[in-house]
Amino acid sequence: MRPTRFGRLALRLVLALLLAVPTLVVAQIATAGPGAATVLRIAEPPVQTVQVGRALIFEPPVTGGNPSVTWDRLPEGARVAGPGGLLLWRPSAGQVGRHRLRYVVDTGRHRVSMTVTVDVHHPYRPYDLVAMGDSVASGHGLQRGDYLGLDSCWRAAQASYPGRVFAALVAGWESDPDGPVARDEVTPLFHQVACSGAVTSELRTEPVGGGAGEFAALGPMSQVEWAARINPGLITLTVGANDLRFDRPGDFFDRGRFLPQVARDRIDSMTADLEELLDELVRSTDSTIVITTLHNPTSGRPQGIRGCRGECFVAATEEVVSMFSDAVHRVARPYWGRVLVVDFSEVLAGHGAPNGRGPDFLRAGGGFISRHLPIPTRGVHPFCRRGHGDEDTWVNAADCVHPNGEGHRAMAATVLAVLDSSGAATG
Repeated sequence: MRPTRFGRLALRLVLALLLAVPTLVVAQIATAGPGAATVLRIAEPPVQTVQVGRALIFEPPVTGGNPSVTWDRLPEGARVAGPGGLLLWRPSAGQVGRHRLRYVVDTGRHRVSMTVTVDVHHPYRPYDLVAMGDSVASGHGLQRGDYLGLDSCWRAAQASYPGRVFAALVAGWESDPDGPVARDEVTPLFHQVACSGAVTSELRTEPVGGGAGEFAALGPMSQVEWAARINPGLITLTVGANDLRFDRPGDFFDRGRFLPQVARDRIDSMTADLEELLDELVRSTDSTIVITTLHNPTSGRPQGIRGCRGECFVAATEEVVSMFSDAVHRVARPYWGRVLVVDFSEVLAGHGAPNGRGPDFLRAGGGFISRHLPIPTRGVHPFCRRGHGDEDTWVNAADCVHPNGEGHRAMAATVLAVLDSSGAATG
């Protein structure tokens, strides 16, 4: 029986509603078949990912009926098999990136145009780690040469928390005699591309060096480009403190009165950049991404700000760190399964900043310099301890902000615990 004019109008209305609502089935068409009507269902295709040199086999999600499927402007090397539009493609290195491919489902009476998104990635390196971010990720202040200006990014590859995470993972892989690392079938590489002073947006725009092994010869590129080019098993990401200007806590006060809205506005601005950053990392890599929250270096008895010292300043910094943590969790939530959040807000608790008296190596062991040539911090480093004490610090005394070696060990242990509990695939 041929559908009535009203029936055809109703069918078009249903089709329009289905196309307007983001459901799995975007089109449902009644077609006349031998002896009975059949229903053709056209589903929204999920994003496809494929690595260079690997085969992509994509069958348009169409069920019911016997429609034909045709493709428009296929990428070089792709071909179609059969009337159902089965797409076969083995992309080359020059085709890395996002491709939107259009196909048309044709029943003879109805034509529905669909688009499938294909992300082509570089070959996956499951035993590599890429460290991205700012000074905390780079290991600012852990090497004496940093203070001589020998590295503008202040990198301490092995001593930084990402370097320690990598070393622990490699030790685990090497302990498995049947694993590819122990059998020397693969060589894990650590790529330190984080750079001190970086703000979130610069991870997508500012070129830096940092590739290891076969990647060392590649020219400078942005941190995101390094991650995409290497496509490691694990990416660590610590960023946002410079967007917040956390090293200038005086900005958050007016005559001793805490101004949380200043911090909130800066965090909101950082959040927009962080969303774009995570979206690009998820889209361009197959990596597990570990993003950390802000650590709190504040001493239990800090110098603070005039009009807000001691407990007042402690409470203010805790509120800022909490707002930052909430923002990171909120941004990461849509990427559940790919992005793990590691909370650093309490990692230095009980081990806050000391009374700053110069670089840690000058203070070691309580020697002559530490006793007789202290570098004053009052009014300069509000996070530093007010007065002297035996505080077991995990914060660099040169600036009272960055973690020292013990701080990085604690951060690495925190990351490893989250990786272990989550069962994240590393290697």
